[in-house]
Amino acid sequence: MLKVLDLVDRGVFSPSVLKTAELFRRSVNLSLSATATCEASLPSSSVLSLDLDPSNGRFLLGGLGDGRWTIHDTWNVEGKGTLEHSKRLVEQGVRGGGGGGGRGHSKAVNTVEWYPAGDGGLFATSSSDGTLKIWDANEPSTPVETFAVGGGVINRHHINPQRGTDIAGKSNSKIGVCILKN
Repeated sequence: MLKVLDLVDRGVFSPSVLKTAELFRRSVNLSLSATATCEASLPSSSVLSLDLDPSNGRFLLGGLGDGRWTIHDTWNVEGKGTLEHSKRLVEQGVRGGGGGGGRGHSKAVNTVEWYPAGDGGLFATSSSDGTLKIWDANEPSTPVETFAVGGGVINRHHINPQRGTDIAGKSNSKIGVCILKN
């Protein structure tokens, strides 16, 4: 690295070469944590989206390829006081019936997101079945609200971090906005 820095300093290489070299060095040195494990949610299902709760970073929300979502507790649930952490599965959403009419989604959950307003329990999921659902982690068996977006697959959604009531969702080439009322 010092040689690259010297060559940049002398004008042989541009500063972007230094940035590239540092990114390469960091990526080569990446490794998984030796002190943390995560229980498999569903071995046969792919994870498409993750979001860590904004209030304290404890609960990890995951959207799965089979229409379910999961919540993992990332804190040391054993309470051993050691560096070993176990990510415990706390809750798992159910897969819905055809067309998204059931409790969960009938197709892949493309985006999951905790409410940024510090509510501590509400989150949203959007899916390839064309629905966006609002859930309460304290009562996860049934969605609080379901929005059907015309146009098919909802690829992505985002909750307005200032207001928490506006949710923008992208479906194909259209963007729809859902406004939640108290």
